[in-house]
Amino acid sequence: MNARKIVKNHYKNYIDFKTLKGRAKVRYEDESRGQTVTANIRIEKGKTIWLSVSFLGIVGAKALITPTQVQYYNKLEKNYFDGDFSLLTDLLGTELTYSQLEDMLMGQAIFDLKEEKLESSIFKRSYKLQPSQNIPLFDKLFFVNSQNFKMAEQRLRQGDKARELSILYPEYQKVKGKVLPKKIDIIARENTTHTKIAFEYRTVNFDEDISFPFKIPNGYKQIQIN
Repeated sequence: MNARKIVKNHYKNYIDFKTLKGRAKVRYEDESRGQTVTANIRIEKGKTIWLSVSFLGIVGAKALITPTQVQYYNKLEKNYFDGDFSLLTDLLGTELTYSQLEDMLMGQAIFDLKEEKLESSIFKRSYKLQPSQNIPLFDKLFFVNSQNFKMAEQRLRQGDKARELSILYPEYQKVKGKVLPKKIDIIARENTTHTKIAFEYRTVNFDEDISFPFKIPNGYKQIQIN
C-alpha cells in the first residue's frame, strides 16, 4: 500500500470525542527507581488533560495540562510545578505541544503526516513510514498498525543531542466503536540515561460530564526547570 493511502486510512480512524474519562495502571522506571501507580485520567478534547495519581489507594499527585500551561503537585514530596511545557520536555527529552500529547494518548501520529513527503515499506506486521528527506539532525519514523491503521510505534531522534523518544502501542481496544490504545509504552533516552512509562487503560468512557478538581496546596516548594 502506498504512503498516501496509509495516511488516509490513519486519519479515517481519528477518534472524535468531547470528553474521555479513564482509569489506568502506570509503571514508571528510570536508572534509580521503579514504581507502579494507579492513574485517573480525564480529557476535554483540545482543552484540558487532568491526571490524579494514587499510591496504594491514596492520592499522591495531580496534574493539569492545558494548551498553554502545565501544573503539577506531589503530596509525598510536597512540591509543585506551575509553568509551561518545559516539565514534559524535561521528562520526555523532546518538545511536545498539547495537541501532540493528546494525539499520543489516542494512538495518532504526533506530526501531521499529510504535510510530510513519505516513503512506505513493510516492517514485520506494520507499515513503515519514513520522510523522504529528514530534517538534518532530526529523524522521524512512523510504524502504522496494518489492522486498524492507528500508530504501532512513533520514533523521534535528535542526533546532535543523542536523544530518542519511542512511543509504542502494543495493544488496542474498541470502546463504543472507537479504536484507541489499551497499552502505551513511552521510552525516552538521552546518552546513557533512560526513562520508561508503561501506561495501560483499565476502563474508558467517552462523552460523560467531567470536572477537573485541582488546587496546589499552601506551603509546597516550587520546582524550577532549567
